[in-house]
Amino acid sequence: MERSGRVDEAIRLLGADVAARRYGPQNNVESYAELLARHGRIEELRELADSQSRLS
Repeated sequence: MERSGRVDEAIRLLGADVAARRYGPQNNVESYAELLARHGRIEELRELADSQSRLS
C-alpha cells in the first residue's frame, strides 16, 4: 500500500493490528514504527512508544 501511495490507509490498517495486538508472524509493532517514522508521523510514533512502554 505504501508503495502505491496509500500511506494513510497502510498506517490505519497496521495501526489497527497493533492496537488489537494482532502481531502475526511478523513484528507488526516494529513495521508500524518504521512506517510512521518514514512518513514523519512523529506524534503517532510517540503514542506508540508510550503505549508499548505501558505494556512492558
